[in-house]
Order: sequence, then structure tokens, then C-alpha cells
Amino acid sequence: MKEIDLVYELKLKRAAEKDWAFALSSIKDFIVFTDIEGRYEFVNRIIAGLDHTRESILGLSFKEFVPECYHPRIISVMEEVKRTKQQGFYHTEGTGPNGKKSYYHTQVSPRIIDNEVIGFVLCARDVTDEHHEKEKWRSLVESCPNVILTVESDLKVSFINRTRWLGKKSTNAKDHDLWSFIPQQSQQLVLATLKKVERSKSIDGFEIKAPGENREETWYAVTVGPRLRESQVVGYTLVAKDIGPLRYALEEAKKSNAAKTRFVANISHELRTPLTSILGHSELLQLSGENVDIRNNSLQSITRNCKQLIGLIDDILALTNVEGRRDSINFGPCNPAEEAGAVVNQYKDQAQKKGINLSLNCAPSIPSQCITDSVKLKKILSGLIANSIKFTKQGSISLTVKSGQNQILFACKDTGVGILPENFEKIFEPFVQAYDHCDREFGGAGLGLTISSLLAKAINGRLVLQNSEIGSGSHFLLSIPNIQVSKASR
Repeated sequence: MKEIDLVYELKLKRAAEKDWAFALSSIKDFIVFTDIEGRYEFVNRIIAGLDHTRESILGLSFKEFVPECYHPRIISVMEEVKRTKQQGFYHTEGTGPNGKKSYYHTQVSPRIIDNEVIGFVLCARDVTDEHHEKEKWRSLVESCPNVILTVESDLKVSFINRTRWLGKKSTNAKDHDLWSFIPQQSQQLVLATLKKVERSKSIDGFEIKAPGENREETWYAVTVGPRLRESQVVGYTLVAKDIGPLRYALEEAKKSNAAKTRFVANISHELRTPLTSILGHSELLQLSGENVDIRNNSLQSITRNCKQLIGLIDDILALTNVEGRRDSINFGPCNPAEEAGAVVNQYKDQAQKKGINLSLNCAPSIPSQCITDSVKLKKILSGLIANSIKFTKQGSISLTVKSGQNQILFACKDTGVGILPENFEKIFEPFVQAYDHCDREFGGAGLGLTISSLLAKAINGRLVLQNSEIGSGSHFLLSIPNIQVSKASR
């Protein structure tokens, strides 16, 4: 009777095993039972691409089928599962049913008898579709020009799409908390915003000034959104947009507006003075009768003031043409020494009338010809010498031409009134007076240096103030490329 019961029990067990195997074979995931060494004892299906049957694969190790690069990770997971008797997982790549690359997420569970791990159950799921979807979104996020962070509820950074942000390297984002990316002076603002987002479960934001990807300080507009799970905030998503250029443009616009306001005030004075003189002398002419001296003086004054107005209008038109790039640039052969000599000769008489010695010095090493816009070059040099004559009461002005490293240099030195140190950085800005300490004495709208600087840039040159001292004079240096005719023709 006992033998019959055993046979019956064995039949029931085998039937149950068949039912159990059939049930596992209908599961889409790949189910594998292994012994403690990782040798296969049961598989519910064969992964496409393996030249084995379900029977022939039994007794073989995973090392026979899984690429060698994954062996250390799988062995590590199995050892950890054996030690802790807890589940583990790993990711691998393989060939899918269609012959294309597939991605698998494998969960490893311990097989335990009498509290001892005798093997493992491996459940491998094909996550190819999920992988491609994640890669698509990751590519989208990483190509986004904005900085995107995900932060957990404990403020640990779990993801960042930039290798560098706020001056911090973030290739290992999980090694940082949020505060390692936020400047100390802005942390209270950020904390208050996070608390507000947590309370309201809605989007908020803030602006901070911090180092950018190139480590130079810039402004960021940061939007903070809650990450919700079952209506509870479990973390935050921060999107930071670099608004430095926008704020810079706004500041420049404000400066420009202030400069134009100053310009209007200065230009109104420059217009009013000669116009008042012209009007006064016109009335005097009407009352002068036959007095020839009064008539001549009045006519001379009217002529002089009209020329002053024409010069002022010419400066304004020149500035607008250069700034608007409406002034054409014509490069061609040019003799730098001759052009400099022509400009010096043009201002000789004007300098002599003020008792100023105007001289030209040309180094022997300068080329006889170079390629540049000779008209623009003469305008720049004229602007520099006219500026020096205007602000020099006595002494000398020298224009020196010499060769530099692939450059031709024009140095204009004078013994004039000099420029205040605080104006060194802004003397070439439009509508800014360089000689604020003596503008009313010498007059002028302060456009000469601006026009000369813009023209220098237009011909690929550079105009700088080398040095200046109040009461001792100024030293301006113009540099243009030394492009010789023979080189340009090639």
C-alpha cells in the first residue's frame, strides 16, 4: 500500500512539474534556474540566436552565452545575493528575436532550502523598447541648451545634463547634493523656493548669479517644478536658463540710453552756442549800418560758427554710418608713411597757430606699401591729431610710424591736458566725453575718438590708449595688419 502511495505521489509531483513548466514557458520573460555555480538547471525558453535547445543548454554555465564583459558584474551580483539572501539585478545586451540588438534587465533571486542558498532564479526581461525610449529622452535632454537637474527629496542630485554647471564638474551627479551647485549667498533663496513649491505643488522660480560652463559669472533663471508620486512631492526638477547675455544686453541698453541722454544734453549745448552767436551777429549786421569793421567781424563770426556746426553734423553722420555699417570699406595698396605725412601736413598750420610743434617720425623698417583702406586710415589719423591739437595748449604732438609683429603701428603722443584714470575704459564709447574735467573749456561733442575707434575696427585694426596723465599728455596707439601687396596678390 505504501508503494502505491509513493508511486501516486510521484505521478502527482511530475504532473505538477509539467504544469509548472508549461506555465513558465508561456511567460514572455526568460526564466532560468541555476545552481550555486551559475549552471543552468531549467529554462522556460531559448533566447533567439543561441544554437541550443532547452535540453542541451542544461548543465552549461551562463558564461557560455553571456558576453565576457558582463561576467564580473553577474558574478558580483550573485555573490551579493548569496551573502544577503536579497534580490539583485544587472543589465546586459544581446540579440533579440528579430536579430537586432536587444537590452535585458535581469533580476536575480536566491533559491533557499533550510536557510541555505542552493542556487539562483534569473528573470530576464526584454527592455529594448523602454531603453530606446529612455535614450530618446536622454538625447533630447542632453541636447537641451538649458541645464536640467533632478533632485530627490533629500536634495541629492540624481541627474544633470551638463558636464559642468555653476563652476562644478558634475559627471558624477550622484556624488553631490544640490547645495554643492548653489553659491552660498543664494542658498536661502533656493531653500525658500523649494519649500514654496512643496507647499503649493506648483511651479516657481528664482534668479541667481553664478559661474557658467566657462567659469565666468553669468545669470541664470531657474524654474523649479515638483516631482509628484501619489500626490506627494518626492523630489524636484530644476531647469536653469542662462540669461546672462539677455541681462547684459539690458544693462548695455540702459547704459546706451543714459549715454544718449548725456549726448542730447551735450549736443544741445554745442548747437545752441554757435546758433546763438550766428543769431546775435545777424542782428548786429542789421544794426551796423555802414560800419565796415562790425560787418566784417560779424560775417567772420557767422562763417566760423557755421563751419563748427557743419563739423559737428559731419561727426554725427560719420558715427551713424560706421555704427550702421553703411560706410563701405575699400582695401587696396597704401603707403603708410605717405598717408601719415599727408595728415601731418594737413594740420601743420593749425598746430603752428597754437604754438604747438607737430612732427612725423617714420622708422626705416616700415613697408613702402601695405593693403588697407587708405581713406579710413587717414580719417583715423586725422581724428587723433585733431583731438591732440584740441586738448594741447602748448608743447608738442608727434606721430610715429613703425613696424610691429605682423602689424604697422601709429603712435600719437601729445603734451595735452591728459585723461582722468576713471575714463580710461570708456573714452571710446559712443556719446561719452573723454575729458569731463575740461569739456566746457574746449567744447565738442566727444565723438572724435569713438569714430576713430570704430573705423580702426572696420579695417581690422585696433585703437587703444597706451597711457595718459593729467597735465602731461596722452599716448594713443593705432595698429593695423601688415599685409603686403605681394602676399595679398597671392
